[in-house]
Amino acid sequence: MARQDLNLAIRNVSIADLQAEIARRQSNQGALIKERDQLLRRLAEIEGELNGLGALKRPVGRPRKASNGATSATPKRRGRQPREGSLPSVLAGVLAGKTMSIDEAVVAVREAGYQSSAANLKSMVNQALSNRKLFKRVSRGMYTAA
Repeated sequence: MARQDLNLAIRNVSIADLQAEIARRQSNQGALIKERDQLLRRLAEIEGELNGLGALKRPVGRPRKASNGATSATPKRRGRQPREGSLPSVLAGVLAGKTMSIDEAVVAVREAGYQSSAANLKSMVNQALSNRKLFKRVSRGMYTAA
């Protein structure tokens, strides 16, 4: 649909209807995240079974020793599940159109579903906010997305 046609279509929709649609989509977000997590766990189970059968091209787990004593260069897989996004990308989404302190950003990142086993997530957020391409310092200790 052309941009001009889209603008005409949106003009016929009330703000209340748009807000209701946004609320409907946001209320469905939790169920979608839960379903995604279940699917990722199931995929990990299937990959484990396939690996046990030797059906995967890339081995998972401990590198095997070759007949000459060398080990393969295949990295060992950890028990972590893949993340939805990197810390800077999650921060950019959280700070879009908002100004927050570092402490507020840490809370917002956790609420957005970012999981970290870091001992000090606050220092990681502080370091990520120093990226001047993604973030802008509004005042001392206050940042927004660039």
